[in-house]
Amino acid sequence: MRGRGSGAANLVRMRVAPAGSRRRTLSIGIFCLLLPIALAMSLRAQAQWRDFDRARSLYAQAEDEVHHRHLPEAIEHLEQVIHLCPDYLAAWDLLAHCYLLSKQPDRAIEVLQEACRVHPGISQFRTTLGLVYVRLEQPEKAIEQFDAAMKLDPIDPMPARLKQSLSKPAQSSVKGPEDGQHGESDQKAEHAQ
Repeated sequence: MRGRGSGAANLVRMRVAPAGSRRRTLSIGIFCLLLPIALAMSLRAQAQWRDFDRARSLYAQAEDEVHHRHLPEAIEHLEQVIHLCPDYLAAWDLLAHCYLLSKQPDRAIEVLQEACRVHPGISQFRTTLGLVYVRLEQPEKAIEQFDAAMKLDPIDPMPARLKQSLSKPAQSSVKGPEDGQHGESDQKAEHAQ
């Protein structure tokens, strides 16, 4: 029985089909096994497209709501978008922005940390998280996020610029009139007279 195999499946096949139609029986058997899988994949793909279309519609509504400062509604819609389509990257960013506008920076941080967990290769989330930390006056955490963003996308100049701006000491060499000093523009005006 060399070359024919020796499993129970071969014995069943040999009894059911004559020797000349084994290939056809095998092809039909494989087709019958793969057909339900293909149908399930097709149905899932259709559901994903429906979810994406719904997410896109909700995102458009959320953008309009942010524009009109209806932030609770925008937040609700953006959370639905992320639930339907976690790969809708703009929704994560806009949701964090809505929480910042709502004076909920802790929720913005949570959203961005979750975005970093779900999409570890997207540097934009690290950069945005760094900006939130800058706004909260936590430069060490901000620099940590900018460094992570630079590692993920060394071509993007924004994290490096932001980090550099944090590293520079505050420059207050030009004092305003309230300090008893004239600013640079006031000195030029005096020399022109």
